[in-house]
Amino acid sequence: MTAQSLEIQVRDTFGTGNARAARRAGMVPGVIYGNKKEPAHFNIEERLLVKHMKERGFFSHLFDVTLDGAKQQVLVRDVQLHPVSDRPLSLDLMRVSKSSKITVDVSLSFINEEASVGLRDGGILNVLRHSLPLICSPGSIPETIEIDLSTLNIGDGVYLENVILPEGVQVAHPEKIETILTIAQPKAEVEEETGAHVDVFPEEDASAEEGAAESTEESDA
Repeated sequence: MTAQSLEIQVRDTFGTGNARAARRAGMVPGVIYGNKKEPAHFNIEERLLVKHMKERGFFSHLFDVTLDGAKQQVLVRDVQLHPVSDRPLSLDLMRVSKSSKITVDVSLSFINEEASVGLRDGGILNVLRHSLPLICSPGSIPETIEIDLSTLNIGDGVYLENVILPEGVQVAHPEKIETILTIAQPKAEVEEETGAHVDVFPEEDASAEEGAAESTEESDA
C-alpha cells in the first residue's frame, strides 16, 4: 500500500484550553505515539481530516507525516467525534516501521453481484462482516479484500476458509470468525414453504365459547 501525505502542524502547547482554541480556528488537535518514541502533539485542518475520513479504508491507510523535519509513517488509531454533530474533536495517530507487525481492519469488497445466479433468482444477500482484522507489516496492508459472488446460488455462503489473503497477511483471531455472507431464500418463498397461518377462532374453541355463553345466560336468568 502506498502511503498518502497528511499535512499536520506540530504544536508545543497542549491542554484543554489550547484544544478548544484550535477547534474554534477550524483545526483538530491530535497526538502521535508509538514506535518507542515520545508522543508528539499536532493540529490538522478539520476540512482536510473530514475529506480523508470519507475515503474508503481510512483506518487502514498508511500516512506520511513530517515531524521535526523528518518523515514518519503513521496509521489512524482513533478519531473522537462530537456526540451530536459528528464533527471530529481529536485524532490519534500511531507510528509504524517497516519491520513492525500491526493489526488493522481492512474492508471487504463484494464483486460480480450481477453474475450471481442466486441473486438473479431473487436471493437475498446477507452480509455478516464488512471487514476483517488482519495482521501484517505496514507495507503489506491490502487496500481491500475482494469477495467474488459470481458462483453463488441460493443457500450458498462465503466462509473465512474461502477468503484468499495476500502473502504475509493473516487474520487476527480467526476462531471468532466463520461466516462472511450468505445468499438467503426470498422471503415470499420461505413463507410459502412454512405455510404459516393463524386460525383466529378454531372450531373447537368456538363451540366451547358458545356453550359457556349459554350457561352464563341461564344463570343470569
